[in-house]
Amino acid sequence: MVEITEPCTRCAFTALGQPGIPFDKDVLHAIARHGGGGFGVLASVMGTGRVACGDGVTVV
Repeated sequence: MVEITEPCTRCAFTALGQPGIPFDKDVLHAIARHGGGGFGVLASVMGTGRVACGDGVTVV
């Protein structure tokens, strides 16, 4: 379980190319247009556990 502690005004990962996916400045432009520049959160781990593809997520 994680607890979101605060919004992140700009996630640095959107500015990094990933293996097989080059940097694309249009991603940053889309975030600015549709997300007010915010794209991410800071969070604290509140408990451990296993997470697998297909697991459900509950936002509380």
